[in-house]
Amino acid sequence: VILAPGNHDCDFSGDQDVRLAIIDLIKKKGGVIPEGYISTCVDTQKNFISFRNKFEKSSSILMDDLLWKSYCIELNGKKVVFDILNASWMSTKHEQQGGLIFPYERYISAKQSDADLRIVTLHHPLNWYNQTNYLKFRGFVHHLADIVVTGHEHQSSSRISDEANTGECAYVEGAALQTRD
Repeated sequence: VILAPGNHDCDFSGDQDVRLAIIDLIKKKGGVIPEGYISTCVDTQKNFISFRNKFEKSSSILMDDLLWKSYCIELNGKKVVFDILNASWMSTKHEQQGGLIFPYERYISAKQSDADLRIVTLHHPLNWYNQTNYLKFRGFVHHLADIVVTGHEHQSSSRISDEANTGECAYVEGAALQTRD
């Protein structure tokens, strides 16, 4: 079982003033994001993280921090790497499309891998990211992954993208597992 956090995995109860101020500062200032800002923002996901940790096998974890977790699974002599990006670390109760930022620069070294197949999973599709971050982040993800799996929008779709600078990548946008009638 591999789980990626989404905005519905955040607990927005309690005082969110400091977290919201940090998110606003990140959006305005840009640049390197201090570790303390990240940990404050991810605090809304502590219940999800505890839940996820009960299901994962630590022997398959390659990398683990608050925004990125990588697993390697070997199948018939082939290595499959799953990169789980915490796209929802900046989610808010009433988030707006185009408001998310992912500090992909922290993970440039993640490009190196001897995987036979690399799957990047993130809850929010790339169109939810801030325009200052979007194009470079999209290029980074596209270059890293063979397959990108997203959700959030509750409508399924898939496509193959072949970009001049980053090559070919498949995109799978997942539908909702459960809907409310």
